[in-house]
Amino acid sequence: MEIQYKRCCTCASKQPITEFYRLKSSPDGRYPNCILCYRKSRVPQKKAIKAGRRKWERKIREEAIAYYGPNCACCLEGQFEFLSIRRIEDNAPVEGPHTPDPYWLKRKGWPDGFHVLCHNCHHTLNRYGYCPHGGIGFKGYPQSPTA
Repeated sequence: MEIQYKRCCTCASKQPITEFYRLKSSPDGRYPNCILCYRKSRVPQKKAIKAGRRKWERKIREEAIAYYGPNCACCLEGQFEFLSIRRIEDNAPVEGPHTPDPYWLKRKGWPDGFHVLCHNCHHTLNRYGYCPHGGIGFKGYPQSPTA
């Protein structure tokens, strides 16, 4: 079987056809760019897509935290980066995840039964069943032994 060659439209080098990704819609069944040129062109696109996704995720998270309260319900921490959203009670009759995705909350129309906690309070409630701040005392959670 004879090896077929193709010229890359970006770097103009002649390479074996195996150095080109498959593309069914192309007349010869391969991309016009060789694999190396294709990868180089994709890096900036991937970075732009990731940056746009991060910006979108932050916007949705800001909306969720604004809806459920701008501060931690226990210690009143208000730094956005430290805040998370949590179900108020583990046995609450709310469908969905224990720690919801802000996009899920928005799709469901901001359901009741969730509140904002800082990551410290959120973690200690999950880990120990109480928050050392002792600020709110959730139903079903014992108060801090030191409070």
